[in-house]
Amino acid sequence: MSCWFRTHHAESSISLYGKTNDFFLMVNYRDLKCGKLICTYDKTELINIPSATIVYANIKGHLCVALDYAFGDKASDNMWVRDGTVCGERKVCKNKTCVDSAFLNYDCTPEKCNNQGICNNKKNCHCNPTYLPPVCQNESPGWTGGSVDSGNFPPSGGGGVPGGRYIETTYHAKPTKWPFFLLIPFFIILCVLIATLVKVYFQRKKWRTEEYSSDDPDYQQRIVLI
Repeated sequence: MSCWFRTHHAESSISLYGKTNDFFLMVNYRDLKCGKLICTYDKTELINIPSATIVYANIKGHLCVALDYAFGDKASDNMWVRDGTVCGERKVCKNKTCVDSAFLNYDCTPEKCNNQGICNNKKNCHCNPTYLPPVCQNESPGWTGGSVDSGNFPPSGGGGVPGGRYIETTYHAKPTKWPFFLLIPFFIILCVLIATLVKVYFQRKKWRTEEYSSDDPDYQQRIVLI
């Protein structure tokens, strides 16, 4: 902002408003905000833009920079404030002049939003928190604000979009699953232990049977007779 202000209040090498062929145009003070883009430059590298002349100006210690294109160059729009930029109360830029915004046929005003929101580019009210679209008149605690274009429709019956759905903005933390994962090794160890005990049990039973067989002569005789 300092470069723009100081450039418009001091003699500089930056052409503020443009020219036709070789003649510089006179600028009306009320149109200054719709003229050439002038920026404060705080870098050491030089700007390199094809077909553009880079104009540097040291104005009271501020390094200001602007672009300048040859008359008729198609890229020259890059150096001007764009049409539709706000230049005052109910004023916008059009063809480098500050004019009444009525030419936009933009009928969405703060009054339409009950002064509790602003109009978006679709001429719908973007309401402040707790105020419900479409006209920001009714309130709903916990409503985060928005418009009918936002996608987060207000609660039904709250004066908003009929049949809309309400997207809950409170996120609940999911329960942790780490206790379950701790039980897995426990069950594995338990199964291995049970299998080991079963194996030991049958092995001991086998040993006892063999010992009994070897000590019983009648058992050995029966084996021979068979």
